[in-house]
Amino acid sequence: MMPWICKENHDSAVNLINNTKCDLMFGHLEVNGFEMIRGQFCIEGLERKLFDKFDMVFSGHFHHRSDNGTIYYVGNPYQNTWMDYKDPRGFHIFDFETRELTFIVNPYEMFHKYFYNDLDWTAETVHEENFDKWKNCYIKIIVENKTNPYLFDVILDKMYKSGVGDINVVESFAELDNDVTFVDEAQDTMTILSSYIDQMETIADKKRLDILMRNLYNESLTLE
Repeated sequence: MMPWICKENHDSAVNLINNTKCDLMFGHLEVNGFEMIRGQFCIEGLERKLFDKFDMVFSGHFHHRSDNGTIYYVGNPYQNTWMDYKDPRGFHIFDFETRELTFIVNPYEMFHKYFYNDLDWTAETVHEENFDKWKNCYIKIIVENKTNPYLFDVILDKMYKSGVGDINVVESFAELDNDVTFVDEAQDTMTILSSYIDQMETIADKKRLDILMRNLYNESLTLE
């Protein structure tokens, strides 16, 4: 069992890893090269080869579930922000005798996108829509085509009556001048920030700047 490795305990922790006879390890690790969230890889931390001696290493810390066959980031059991949209969450069962690791998917998702397009809709189409499964969830309505404001209002009303936790409407800008650049609000906040950083003209290390912005953003979500 390995606690968080920091500057104060780094040398003793590495020494323990190098000399232990254990073949399984459980910890809260920051390992270089693993995905922290989808598409965002850690560029700092411990090197993977440090753990080659173990049969299996299980770690928390990164919310995205991934592995390289030896090191297993078990991921977060539930979604926290829009950055987790469509990223499977759950928990694991580990059999110490067979060394089999089973992933149990969390069937509940907090974030959903609803693509609104009423070009071929009728009143019956709207009537059949049911949003009860999205109660207390966060919904982003992506408006592709809105030809009937009444039907759109009915959809909104049905969502609110179903008890959804939050609704964010994203209008389409496709009909506007192509020379004008708009932020794609259908993307999550960090995707927009990462894209902006990638396009910046700066001498700063963009990867480190991106990590800093992600850390600040995630910290802000915990503030009341």
